[in-house]
Amino acid sequence: MEKLSPEKTYISKPRPGLVYLLSEILILAFFIVWPQIQCRTGCFVWTSWRIILFGIIYLGFLWHIVDSFLVKYTFNGDKLFIKGPWIRYTLSCEHIKKIRFIKGFSFRTMIGWSYRNALNRYKNLVLIETYEGQNWAISPDDPEGFIKTVQECLKVSYGK
Repeated sequence: MEKLSPEKTYISKPRPGLVYLLSEILILAFFIVWPQIQCRTGCFVWTSWRIILFGIIYLGFLWHIVDSFLVKYTFNGDKLFIKGPWIRYTLSCEHIKKIRFIKGFSFRTMIGWSYRNALNRYKNLVLIETYEGQNWAISPDDPEGFIKTVQECLKVSYGK
């Protein structure tokens, strides 16, 4: 859901994409099936340390899947607020060098995966480059509209 409020705040709260959710569920399924594959005869013994280890892994992935519904991007005046499953960050407009749309699935962007990605989808991404050399990959609902709004505000605020 995207809107431009009276305070000139642009909000994008994208829903997770199907590919994103399927990949998360497949990773979770791997950790459920792995203990049974580890022993060729299916004799995996659930010791207390294994129960704790796999329990933490399961809970972490379940939390990550649920939290991917809470991804939110807000642009208010001269600040871009990025809230993702693992990060919360505020990016000032004076630090934004370039913002561009990456249409479709970009394997090249995925290779550059880092903590600076607040995604809940893997296609139609927005790449934000900063003067400090950081690249942020985000996935707003309407990438082209998001970019237009940010660029208009950048031009008005800083005369770029």
